[in-house]
This record gives sequence, structure tokens and C-alpha cells, in this order.
Amino acid sequence: MELGLPSDSWLFNLSKVEYTKYTTIETGIQRSLDIRRSKFKCSSSLAVSPLLTTIATPFIERKPQTHKYPQVLPLSPTCIVTMAPNTHIFNLPNEIFLYIFQTFFTRKESLAALATISKRTRRIAYRLLYHTVTACALSSLSTSATIDGEPSAASYIRNIFIENFDFPNIFDDEYLLNHLRPTLSNVARNEVATLNQGRLSKLSFKSFTLPICVVLTEHLSSSLLDLTHLELRTPFPQDKIRLCTSLYTQLCSRSLTYFNLDFLGVSSLPDYTTISKILRPLPHSSSLLRTLKLNLGTSQHYRPMDVLQLLFDDDNFYFHHLKEFFFESADQVFRLKHFLLRHPGIEKLGYRIIHSEYIVHSENTLTDDFQTPQIVPNITEFTGSLINALHLCMSENQSRPIRRLMVHCRHIMQYVDDPRHQLDSLRNATNIRELCLTSSYRGYNLDDITSIILVCPQLSHFGCMLSPVQPTEDYLSDVYSVVLNNLPHIEIFEVFVNHFDDSHLLQHHANAIARAVILGQAFLSPPFHILVICNYTSTLLLEFIYGSMDNI
Repeated sequence: MELGLPSDSWLFNLSKVEYTKYTTIETGIQRSLDIRRSKFKCSSSLAVSPLLTTIATPFIERKPQTHKYPQVLPLSPTCIVTMAPNTHIFNLPNEIFLYIFQTFFTRKESLAALATISKRTRRIAYRLLYHTVTACALSSLSTSATIDGEPSAASYIRNIFIENFDFPNIFDDEYLLNHLRPTLSNVARNEVATLNQGRLSKLSFKSFTLPICVVLTEHLSSSLLDLTHLELRTPFPQDKIRLCTSLYTQLCSRSLTYFNLDFLGVSSLPDYTTISKILRPLPHSSSLLRTLKLNLGTSQHYRPMDVLQLLFDDDNFYFHHLKEFFFESADQVFRLKHFLLRHPGIEKLGYRIIHSEYIVHSENTLTDDFQTPQIVPNITEFTGSLINALHLCMSENQSRPIRRLMVHCRHIMQYVDDPRHQLDSLRNATNIRELCLTSSYRGYNLDDITSIILVCPQLSHFGCMLSPVQPTEDYLSDVYSVVLNNLPHIEIFEVFVNHFDDSHLLQHHANAIARAVILGQAFLSPPFHILVICNYTSTLLLEFIYGSMDNI
């Protein structure tokens, strides 16, 4: 029988994995129908129970010679298409149709091929293809036009993420100027055409050299005035400070819930007065804000920061819904005590001091503030220096429900003259379940890791940076074995390394993990994940999952 597809040529673009999944779609579809049956009024011509036992049967029976993967295994005898008369594959409800696309077509090439079948498939494929776009998609979106009266691809954009790692050598400033502004203009035009259904939700624009005023016009389109997620890292040229400040302020809309203001590494930094002008209206202009992240950069030539300190000490600078607050600065005298006391609902807190591209910490940094018992009573996660983290976990502060520590320091074992004091403090922090030691200058060796996990046997999530010296496979096997055998509750082990894509070292890691798992079968409590991550770019290099399919 025929399913009524206009053409099967689009199937040729599927990968082998996608093609195989497409031929065994019954379970997912039937489960989806069982869950959602009450939500849909299906046509009487649609046989719900035997619907699409397998969609691809006609194509496998034909076995087109031009198909890239003709060697797909034959279907079992039970996989037979049984559909009511006149039933068409595209009579499926939109939600299930979207479910099929999301589940079985993960490659952009496949979605692009599906977009050529019909208007309906184009709408759903575009919805997945262009929901979130990066720099590489701008060249096509900036010139996108309507097709058969349908809105252009730009009308489906909801999130735009443009960051420096997207265009270090390929996408330069000229590329962005030629394509980003036209793309945003297309979004604005299609928003009007689709009756305000095409507004952006998230915008992340991070460039070391390109000011925001050359990308956005002085009067923003309405498509940019309803953002919920905003991340900005752009320079502030001296002759454009007022215009850049105005654009930053306009982008902070009433619906904003996430704001990340980042000046790390930019070519021209604003002074603290300018930063205060951007932040001061936020409690009123963005009253729903739940996450506020501030990175004020590494240069200290624009002191003093008294004006910013006055802002954070001001009782009117208050966010009713604030749950996450992260602050990074080059000035060690900045105090957050009054700000934190006004926001007892904060659950995730970060504080780091940055100087000359290295993270340094003074033993007195924020010590007095964190010794205050009333500070952040509901905190569950802290990112910052070890000494501040330990103050939050001291015995008199055990009422805090903190479970996760992201510790940034040169080295936990060399942080003070007596490293045993730090280990004893960690031993007393019995409520900690997640400990991540990152940004270490020289990494941690096997002895360091052993000392740390022996005082924290309750950890379910442990992460650390390995020593930058290229390790042998035997050494790595010892590291993985120590962690897996001494942390009975381990679920995630994150290993930060300095190498980027050295296949030789990654193979060492893979072999070492396999050996550790085989040797530690009697001690393991599956399932668990091991993630090998590049320390510089946070890129996932290797992932290992252990456990039965029922538990993963």
C-alpha cells in the first residue's frame, strides 16, 4: 500500500541510524497516542490502534538503488502497515507529528529534506531547524523570503546565540554586520506578518571587538522588546558609550528573567558609572528577574567603584524573584553583604575575583560577609573560592541546605600552610553531595584526589582538573579506580583536561575507564556517567555511561 507521500527522495538524506529508527517507529508513536489520546479528536478515517506500525515499509519494499543505506535489515513479520481506508501519514495531529520529527530526525540535513515535502512539513521542520540559531545560520536567514505565501524561515527564530567561539577565524565582524542585522530585520517583519507570534525569546551576543550599537539600531524593533533571556558581552567605545548604554537598557524588558552582563576580555571596558546606569533600572524594568550574572572584567584602571558599591548597598536595589546571583570582579574590596541580606531567597550564588587572567583569592575576601549567619539561608549551590565555600559549610551554618560546591582556586592542597585544615573542613561538610574543583593552575594528581575523596565519601557528583602532565594509561586507570571504588554513591565524575582533541590521550582515557570498570565491578553502584571535558572551552571530549538500560 502507499502512504501517499509526494516523493521518497527525501529519505535518501537520512543517516543509517535515522533510517533504522524510522522503520521501527511503532513503539514511540503508540506510546505517544496512549498518553495523548484524550487530547485529540481524531478523524473517523484514522485507525488509532494500528496506526503506523511502521512508516517506512513501502520504502524498504522498494529498496531504491540510489539509497545511501540499502542494507537495512528486513522488518519482522509483525511489522505490517494496517491503516483505515484513505488514511494519510500527514493526518496525524500536529503534536504527534512534531514528536516524530524531534525524536527521529536530529540532523539538519534530514530536517531540510523534510521541509521540501509540503507546507505542513516545512512549517514543522523550520520550527525545529530555526528555533535556535548561531552564527553559521545567519547567511541563509538574512536573505530568507516567503515561500508560497508562507512566512520566511526567520519567522521561526526564537533564540539567537552568537558567541566568540562561533566565529574566531571564520565569522569575522564583517560577516556579522552583513548578516545579523538583516536577520533581525526579517524577524521584525515576520513578527508583524504573523500577528506577534514570532518574537524572540533569547538573545546571546558576545563579541570582543564588535559594539552592540553597530549591530542594533537606536530604536529597537518590538521583536527585541520581549526577551526572557539576555546575555551580552560587547565593548563600549568612548564615543559610543551613551548609545550602547541606551541599547542595553532597552533590551532589559519587563519579561526578562535571565540577564548575564559580561565584560571579560572585551577591547573597551565601560566605567563603573556606566555599569551602574545599566543595572539601576533593573528592579523596575525587569521585575521578574530570577538570574543575574555580572562579570565586570579584569582591568582595574577604571577605579574607584564606589558608585557601584553604593548601588548594591541601596535598599531600593532589590529583586523580588531573584534565585541565582553570580558576581565576578577585579576589585577585592567589593562587598555584597547588604545585597545578600536583602535577598534571602537566593539558591545559587557565585563570587570570584579575577586578576591578570588568573583567578586569585585573598584569605580575607568576603570572609566577614560569609560569616554572617543570616547570609543566603536557602543556598544550595556555591561557586567561588574554597575559603568562602568552607565558611558556608561550617558547623554553625549547617542549617543551610547547600549541596553543591564549585570551587575555584589554584590548588586546594596548596591553598594554605596547613592543607589538612581544609580537608578537615570538607570532612565536616556532610551535606555536600556535589564537589567540583576547577581552574586549578597545576591540576590534581592521584594523591590529591585520594585525599579529597576519602574525606567526602558521600559525594554523588565529583569533578576535578587532572595534572596537565600527559598521563599514561596505567596512571589514568588508577585515578578512575580510586574514584569509583571510594565513592559508592557516585553518579557523575567530571574530568577536566588541558588537551583539546588529542585522540591518543582520549584513547588512553577510554581504555583506562574500561579497565577501572572491569576491576571495580564488585564496588560499582550503577548507573554513572564519566565526562572528560576540555578545561579551556568546556567542550565535552569523551562520555562514558555505565549501567543497565533500565536504569540509565
